Amino acid sequence: MRGSRSLVSSSRVALGAALLAGSSFAQSAIPEGLSGIEISYCADPVLDSIFRCSDADLGGNYNQPGETLALYADVVDAPLVALVELVEPRHIAVSPDDTVFVADSTRRIVLALNDVNENGTANELGEHWVYFDGSASGNAAGLVVAHTAGLSNRAPLGAVWLASSSLQTGEFERVLRLEDRTLDLDANDANEASVFVEFSELAPGDRNIAGVREGVDGAVYVLDTGAATPAGRGIYRLEDLDGSGAIDAAGEVTAFFLPPAQGGEDWVALDQDDGENWYLLDRGNGRIWRGHDADASGAIDGLEMHSLWQLGSGVDWRDIGVTDEGGIFLGVLGAPGKIEFAADMDLDGTIGSGESLLAYDVTVADVDIDSPVAVAVDFHEHAEVGDAFCTAASIVGCPCNNGGAPNAGCANSTGLGATLEGEGSSGVGNDDLELHALQLPPNAAAVAFYGMQQVGNGNGQRFYDGLRCVSGSVRRLGLAQVDALGNAHWGPGLVQDHGFVVATTYNFQVWYRDPSGPCATSSNFSNGLSITFDP
Repeated sequence: MRGSRSLVSSSRVALGAALLAGSSFAQSAIPEGLSGIEISYCADPVLDSIFRCSDADLGGNYNQPGETLALYADVVDAPLVALVELVEPRHIAVSPDDTVFVADSTRRIVLALNDVNENGTANELGEHWVYFDGSASGNAAGLVVAHTAGLSNRAPLGAVWLASSSLQTGEFERVLRLEDRTLDLDANDANEASVFVEFSELAPGDRNIAGVREGVDGAVYVLDTGAATPAGRGIYRLEDLDGSGAIDAAGEVTAFFLPPAQGGEDWVALDQDDGENWYLLDRGNGRIWRGHDADASGAIDGLEMHSLWQLGSGVDWRDIGVTDEGGIFLGVLGAPGKIEFAADMDLDGTIGSGESLLAYDVTVADVDIDSPVAVAVDFHEHAEVGDAFCTAASIVGCPCNNGGAPNAGCANSTGLGATLEGEGSSGVGNDDLELHALQLPPNAAAVAFYGMQQVGNGNGQRFYDGLRCVSGSVRRLGLAQVDALGNAHWGPGLVQDHGFVVATTYNFQVWYRDPSGPCATSSNFSNGLSITFDP
């Protein structure tokens, strides 16, 4: 299970913001905390598969047995279910609720994947579905995607942003806003898909959206590499100043990060770390630029940008995935399959000798990735404690058809379901267990509680706007105030306070206030979390 990006400690955020500073420190290897190399995903349009890479042994790569898995493949040995076909998966994004979104450029769809039972694949029924269909007559809005050009999702804001580029004169360069408002796990219904920004194509290539990212600040940023791009090629900031739901007024598109022209540029990917540093991949010159709006002027000027990494020649770099702290994954087109990783370890402003490694090498790994064109980093803190149960996907169903994400509680007034996760360990001696409730209504009151039994054999029972999951000598962990980001926390020190016993299973849940909830009962519940304690 994964937690929200908001759980990153203040010291790690500060480190990300300091990447452009002049301080330095010595490192003999890329450590776990800075690299973020533990989890990443990639899309392979040759094998039509999505891979999940996990550095389980913290060895600095994904080459050991079991560390690289085919999360989704549209051809499987066992006849599990009728799968959604992939033809050309080119773009990928990861949300904090563990849903992986994949844009297939040929099929013009966005596929959603969620390994609900955590067995390493999303091939089972209910673990993959078409989130958006951009083919003719594929969605109620009548929006046809010409060619996918980028994908971004930073829930809990909720929207998935899909960039669509034109292939010929008369078409449009667009960013679509996709949001599942009816909570049926897709954005194909009325009022769920809309054009956020649109540039007309007067001649082939005069405008060209090559990527989209939702920033840490909540604004949307696009990479425009067209020949007629007004201020030059690079990243533009989109902000809906008039609240119309679209970029349609003066001043809503501004030049943000435009590196100097050097000849032969081919800007193909953008990303951002938690310190609000931006990264741009120039495939043409084999180079990555980094910039930071240090003076908060609304744009990155010449003194706030620099060439970070000069890449080797002869490799068709296609995408970058950036960790919280500024580590960079590089995806490539063509054999041999490999994923590069690098980080500015000495904080001198460049990636030099000893600061990069081959994170994945098809010649030694036990699972083949032929062409990892698109890469995405699971940028959330990782929790490895407990098993979720009694989610919105329960056969009981949510009280007023307010279904949430597959691994969360029933949907609340935010449009999402609250997720309860455990972090630390289940060791009684360690007493470092922390419980984190995510995606709650901001500033609400929430109480965590536990019991020895699961209601309805783990399926729960309808209660207020959610499902009551826990019973049997129920006791409170305590009341917490939800913060402005919708998070609440309990622990560590829970063993000392509540006397949890080794080899005993306890079931946890969170009940929270939600006056504007969808079923009008004023409160709701997270999923349940089952934890068996050990020494």
